[in-house]
Amino acid sequence: MTDFFQIYHNSVPEINEVVLIKFTKKNDTHFEGNLLEYDYDAIMSYNNATKKKKVYSWNKIVPLNKTILATIEDVIEGNNIVQVSTAYNNNEIDLKERLKPFNDNKILISLIKKICYKQKLNFNNFWTNIIYPIDKLRKEENIDNLLEFFLENKNEYVLELLQKYYENYNDILSSIDENMINTNQKITSKIGLISINGIDKTKTLLSDFISNQSWNFTFKYDSTPFYFLESYINDSSVEDHQEFINSLQELASQNKIFSKIEYVGKVQL
Repeated sequence: MTDFFQIYHNSVPEINEVVLIKFTKKNDTHFEGNLLEYDYDAIMSYNNATKKKKVYSWNKIVPLNKTILATIEDVIEGNNIVQVSTAYNNNEIDLKERLKPFNDNKILISLIKKICYKQKLNFNNFWTNIIYPIDKLRKEENIDNLLEFFLENKNEYVLELLQKYYENYNDILSSIDENMINTNQKITSKIGLISINGIDKTKTLLSDFISNQSWNFTFKYDSTPFYFLESYINDSSVEDHQEFINSLQELASQNKIFSKIEYVGKVQL
C-alpha cells in the first residue's frame, strides 16, 4: 500500500494483539483480508474463525468488506502476512467499547493534522517526533488507548518532547487544547434511495445493512427519498461516512435500488 500511514511506533503487529481487519475474500480453506492499521495482509483458517461446531452462515461469522476485530496468531514478516483469529471475539463485551481505541486513533490523527496546519509544521515529522515515543511508552505501560494516553501526558512527557523539537512548544500545546474542545462536532451525509419494488424492500435492505455496521451513528429518514447519516467526530470520521455510503450504494445497485448522493462527510463547525 503506497499511501499507507503507520500509526504506531512499531511497524510489525505483535502476537496476541487485537487489530482492525477487513476480510475481502473467502476461499475453500481460508479467508483473506488486510489489517487496517498495519501494512500487512492477513489470512485466517476456518478453524480460527469461530468456536462454534456448526456454522449456518459464514457471512455472519466472517462478513466480507466490513471492519471487524481479530487477534494476531502468527506473523510472517518476510511476506508482510499475518495469521489471525476471530474465534476469541467475546460477543458479551460491548463492541463499541472495544472499538473505542481504534476510533480514537482517527480523532488523534485529525487533531494532529489540524495542529500541524495551524502551526505550519510537517505532519509526518511531528508524528515521528512526538506520537511514536508516546506510543512506545503507552505500550510499555500496557495502556490500550493512544489518544487518552497522549492527553493524560500532555503537560508532562508530551511537553518534554515538544520542548525538544519545537521552539513554539507553548503555541502547540495551546493548539491541542483548543482543538480538543471541538470533538463533539457532528458529521453528516445525505443519500436518496428509490426502489421500483416499493419502500418495504428498501427498509429490509437498510435494516440488514445497518445491523452489520460496527461504529456509532444514526441513520434516519428525512423526506422522500432522502436519508441522513449522522455521527460525531469524537467516535467516527469522514472516512467512516465515505465507506458507509460506498457500501450502501453498491448494495443498492445489486438490489436494483436507485441511489443518489447529495453529500458525504459534511462536518458542522
